[in-house]
Amino acid sequence: MDNLSTGEKFALSIIGTPAAGSTVMSRVTLRTPTDLLAAVPYLLGFHPDDSVVVIGLSGPRVVFSARADLPPPDDVLDLADQLGGVLIEQAVELALVIGYGEPTRVTPCVLALRAALPRRGIEVGEVLRATDGRYWSYLCESVRCCPPEGTPYDVSGTEMAAVATYAGQVALPDRATLERTLAPVSGPERDAVERATEAAARELAGQAERAANPGVSRRRAGIRALVAAVRCYESGGRLADDDLARITLLLTSTDVRDSLAALLGQALDHALPPALLDDPPARRRPRRGRRRARPVSQS
Repeated sequence: MDNLSTGEKFALSIIGTPAAGSTVMSRVTLRTPTDLLAAVPYLLGFHPDDSVVVIGLSGPRVVFSARADLPPPDDVLDLADQLGGVLIEQAVELALVIGYGEPTRVTPCVLALRAALPRRGIEVGEVLRATDGRYWSYLCESVRCCPPEGTPYDVSGTEMAAVATYAGQVALPDRATLERTLAPVSGPERDAVERATEAAARELAGQAERAANPGVSRRRAGIRALVAAVRCYESGGRLADDDLARITLLLTSTDVRDSLAALLGQALDHALPPALLDDPPARRRPRRGRRRARPVSQS
């Protein structure tokens, strides 16, 4: 296939900090299935396997991506419904669906999505299966361009790979590797963060008592903390325990999270400074109870 099944082109922005140190933004155009498959690891942060990935677009822009483990047969419809709900919440107009793995597991899942998404008003622009360096399209019916044995692909020479590499973006080998980068620290480092958190809690409580409008004060403090964190990681630094504790506590407030999510969406467009990926603050933040994990992983 020389083009995606829709014949359309889609734009993906990559923001990063190359070796020179200045932040750059590059826009990559996704024209072919190979371009799309090259983009997925950088959207997720790792190379997926035994997964279904949905990339959401608004107009020609990639605005959202989600990944889930391939479900057992009895859960296929539930997953399709859940992913459809997530895409609606993100105002997605068109979805590109990719399944990674063997056909017996991928096909029921991606076909369920192909049927479910249009019922929610979301157009399906492409449905692919990829494994072992080959892909198959569920929308293309031409044996000439989509042979039964699959189409070989190599993402290493794509524009996406070149731009992402220059921008300092990293796609880890698999999800397990990504999880290890997020594993919480322990011992003296954990104790230091706990002490910093207690101090930050007292500081923020005092600020709230003195503020004429605690909500406005809290949101402004959250924005200042976010800007400072991004600048720190853009320069290759690492958040101090006091700064980490402050922003972690601020993020427990829904109004702060909403304000920062909107700001990040405008400013970073799905990318983070490379140093932030190398040393994610989530590894050092204090635990405040356990939450049930959702089966959908968002990137």
